[in-house]
Amino acid sequence: MTSRAPSEWRETFRGWGLELGFSSVGFAAATEPPVARARLLEWLARGHQAGMHWMTRAPERRVDPELILPGARSVIVATLLYDHPWTDETGELPRIARYARGDDYHEVLGERLHALLERIQRAVGRRVPVAHR
Repeated sequence: MTSRAPSEWRETFRGWGLELGFSSVGFAAATEPPVARARLLEWLARGHQAGMHWMTRAPERRVDPELILPGARSVIVATLLYDHPWTDETGELPRIARYARGDDYHEVLGERLHALLERIQRAVGRRVPVAHR
């Protein structure tokens, strides 16, 4: 592993993520945001999760990185604009959500995240802990 400043690693990781097709790559402290827990619990209490009942399981894990990766100091956050154009000149086809028009976004994101993880681990010369839900 080469000795580099954290800002240099961040820029390297961001560049790799963009090369892999992510829309953006950012970094955050692995701490619970100040009002995240209260907002999430209120949102769930109002039933805003609709049919996504899995959101109600262990909500504290969704706001506190320490419960997922004890000892973590930072997290890498990658986004992906998953927009597939849709044209229907006839107006007869049903409207389909953008995320449902292409390949399963779970697979697309998973493949790209795994590729980024492999590059990072090779560069730093060791296994990097990963959060799995």
